[in-house]
Amino acid sequence: MRPLLPKRELLLFLVAILTPCLVLVALSVRILEQERQLEQKRRAEERHRQLAGLSQELLARLERTKVDLAFSPVSAADELIAFVGILRSGQLVLPWDENAGIRNFRQAIGRARLSGLLRQAERDETNGSPGRAVEAGREAIRVAPSPAVQAYVRLLLARALRKAGQHQESLRQYELVFQSPPDLVDEYGIPLALYATPPLLERNLRKVEILQLARALTGGRGWRSPAALYMLRDLVRKLAAPDLETKLSGLIHDREQAEVFRQDSVRLLPAVQTLEPVWVSYGNPPWLVSLTPRRQLPEPMVIAVRLGELTDRMGLSKAQVRLATNGSGEPLGESFPGLRAAVPVRNDSGADSRQKLIIFALALVLSVTLFAGYLLWRDVRRELRLAEARSQFVASVSHELKTPLTAIRMFAESMRMDEDLDRHTQVGHLDTILQETDRLNRLVDNVLDFARIEQGRKTYRMQATSLVEVVEAAAKAMDYPMRESGFRLSVTTDGSVPAVPADRDAVQQAILNLLSNAMKYSGESREIALDLSRENDAGLIRVVDQGVGIPREEQTRIFERFYRVQSPENECLPGTGLGLTLAEHIIMAHGGTISVESEPGKGSTFTIRIPLEHEA
Repeated sequence: MRPLLPKRELLLFLVAILTPCLVLVALSVRILEQERQLEQKRRAEERHRQLAGLSQELLARLERTKVDLAFSPVSAADELIAFVGILRSGQLVLPWDENAGIRNFRQAIGRARLSGLLRQAERDETNGSPGRAVEAGREAIRVAPSPAVQAYVRLLLARALRKAGQHQESLRQYELVFQSPPDLVDEYGIPLALYATPPLLERNLRKVEILQLARALTGGRGWRSPAALYMLRDLVRKLAAPDLETKLSGLIHDREQAEVFRQDSVRLLPAVQTLEPVWVSYGNPPWLVSLTPRRQLPEPMVIAVRLGELTDRMGLSKAQVRLATNGSGEPLGESFPGLRAAVPVRNDSGADSRQKLIIFALALVLSVTLFAGYLLWRDVRRELRLAEARSQFVASVSHELKTPLTAIRMFAESMRMDEDLDRHTQVGHLDTILQETDRLNRLVDNVLDFARIEQGRKTYRMQATSLVEVVEAAAKAMDYPMRESGFRLSVTTDGSVPAVPADRDAVQQAILNLLSNAMKYSGESREIALDLSRENDAGLIRVVDQGVGIPREEQTRIFERFYRVQSPENECLPGTGLGLTLAEHIIMAHGGTISVESEPGKGSTFTIRIPLEHEA
């Protein structure tokens, strides 16, 4: 089958449609790229501006904190400050190293007589003489120079009393130690009251007061030593206080990180000893560490600020600004080496609107252009297909007309030239001429009916008609051509089918068209069935053949005008492509339907359904 459009015309058509589309796409892409570059430049400038503002705000807040700490004492309860140390002779001194209670305890415990009594009590307790240890302890309490040392000696006395079997007196001494103030600490910075808690918990005594002491020591203002925090954590685990344990774990982490920083301070602190304020990041979670200038204090202070707490207080998390030391984001400047910030920049709604408008306009223009091209292409194809179908129709009609005319002329000349033909031969020739004439009439009627349908002038004369008579008349009309071609037509009619209002000739013409198609496409089979039956309120006329069949995808198109199934076998068969079109028009004009059931190689069944009028 030749293409509907020659290649040259098809190429010109595509160029005419696609060229403006490509130009529009190129221009739009160029405009969008320029918009994207401008938006990136604007976002970069906005990001730099926000980073500069963030750096200045952060530095101002930190320097104000540094000044406040230089002239006022700092509390360990302040979540912002990780620690405040002193740089002395190039060495970092942490706040829990400078505890006055530790210094006083060491001085008091070192007095000669007290020191001797304590050594004697410890020696007697170790050698299995708890009674003598108790006497030495009582004498040590009498000469103790301070409440801290007195509480420490009571702990030794309580332990000796317990070994001596005096449990009640031992518990009384533990309770006296437990009631001592929390700021009384030993040489390790551990509050002496903590040492009295395990014996009391063993007897399930003062559990509420012990928990209150743990909370006071955890949230107190003093800088607890790491040893004190370790002992506190063990205590709160016994008390089953997960909130305190979590807080103590954080404090212990800070102390451990501070001890590590003490070792790294020799390497890190020179970086902050500059004229300009510098804050270095350290640890995880990160701290910001700096140094007060030497001119402000005799001994410079080392200040460590918790970065997370600082950002929360400044509202940076609410502003969706993320500070990090892991390499993500952009540097915050020379005042914060190693510190980076990721600042989300708000999209320009105007730029987004312009881009969306450009994309929408481009899509609209392309859609309209392509849709117009599609409509034009569809109309051109339809006109070309119709022109080709008409040309094929003319050729088919010419061939169909030529075949019966040739037969009529041949048999008429044979009778004229041969005057000695016998009667039987003459009758055969005349029957052939009559059958070909009927065939010619049917062809002409089909063409004329189609022309009337196209012009809207086709009318039907409705009158009471017996479908049985119509079917039998159609079978009789096709009897001779079928016998001549070797076909056997089996006819079955149901006499209970009543008369219907119909155009007798039109319905008969529809049946004849179906029978003619059955003959053409029966292939090697010579069996055709014509059946009339009744189903509910409709009369069914079926034409069944055992021929080549119709593919499923072609069954919806066989009723189109001039349409014929494209196959090598059908190319050799005559036909106009109007038979099924006329049959469908006729049956639909009678309020009925026509349908087909077919499988390739298994034949086809065409069914005409005509509604019956009530028998009354």
